[in-house]
Amino acid sequence: MQMEQFFRSIEFLDWGLRGLYNGETAQAIARRKGVTVWQAIFDWMNREELAANMARTLLVQHLLHTRQVADLTEACHLHFEVGASIRQAILDAGNTPPEDQPTPAFCQLSIDWTTLGWQHN
Repeated sequence: MQMEQFFRSIEFLDWGLRGLYNGETAQAIARRKGVTVWQAIFDWMNREELAANMARTLLVQHLLHTRQVADLTEACHLHFEVGASIRQAILDAGNTPPEDQPTPAFCQLSIDWTTLGWQHN
């Protein structure tokens, strides 16, 4: 499987989010934020939450490439580990975990997630 295909997989996205958000899936995050489409969750994050997700995305892209991961199950496991490590770094620094970050009062539509590898199909 190609790296681009991993980033189109909801399963792959969910495993990374589960690691970062203490078990929450994209659907659970959307429900908590009050949005209906899973892709919109990134448009409803504040700067700290976006930074954590950008770090997760960039690190997993790097690791998938350097480790030449070709299997979706292995990629999902790696994505979970990356999300969990970002989460632990946030907690170790004494910062607020992503699920406890406030939802912005307005949508952050100016963010171009395709530059980070996310494909909105």
